[in-house]
Amino acid sequence: MFQPSAPLMVADKTLIVTAHQSSPFPCSSNTLTLRFTPNFHVRSQSVISVSGLSDITTTGSTIDLADASGGYDHSELFRRPADNSESGATAVWINNILTLTVAAGHNLVAGQRYAVSFEVENPTVTRSGSAIVSNPAISYEQGADLTVNVVQPASVTWGQTTMSNVQVNADTSDMSLGLCGLSGSDALPLFIYKPTLNVHKIGQSSAYPCEEANVISVTLKSNMPLCADSCNARLTISNLKGAVLPDGPVQLMPIGTGSHALDHETFAAADKGEKGYALWSSSTETLTL
Repeated sequence: MFQPSAPLMVADKTLIVTAHQSSPFPCSSNTLTLRFTPNFHVRSQSVISVSGLSDITTTGSTIDLADASGGYDHSELFRRPADNSESGATAVWINNILTLTVAAGHNLVAGQRYAVSFEVENPTVTRSGSAIVSNPAISYEQGADLTVNVVQPASVTWGQTTMSNVQVNADTSDMSLGLCGLSGSDALPLFIYKPTLNVHKIGQSSAYPCEEANVISVTLKSNMPLCADSCNARLTISNLKGAVLPDGPVQLMPIGTGSHALDHETFAAADKGEKGYALWSSSTETLTL
């Protein structure tokens, strides 16, 4: 029976690590937040490495760290010697492994929780019909399986100086961002929703041959944001066989006078093009928005 007050009773070293994300959507900026709670002192110059962060985009071999403690500057506890004194702390990013070094003159104190965050870009995804034609290997709607290793500096010669394969998010009972109402796990790092058009209807105003004007109406509803600025998102409507239109920009029409009256102005025929247009190609019989 474990009795913590017994003389010379020493508990095993434990490290609780949790990780959350801010966005479960493809091709979007994503803030990942790491929280470390050790029951032992993690000494200055200790190295903490996080593995399993694949399928994300970063720039360069370092990542800027931000405080996620609510004002206690925890990111400064991981300032590397190579960091500029006028800039923030950074972590090293190599081969999908994030490495944090406890700063000189600082320790992570036993029993305290430390929180830092950093920005990444979620992977871009292209869907054609029911098939994913880019990044098909992503494990959609699952989240990454992250592990943490800790190596204390050589000056620490007593006790257990390393910890390996510490499971991140051992408790996943509270991992919902409350988005879309689709999953209770979308706060897990790199949980990525598979892009889906929940509603996709196409109708027309006339079925008669040689009709001078046939209005094609399209109704779409996506399960995630489709962003022009970050992803240059576009939709392509195919198999419009028999449609007769001049190649190039086609002006879109408003539908009704209700809340969707200006939906057509969401689209353009080109990146940063005039709103209210789509691009028609007679050779492929496709309309691109």
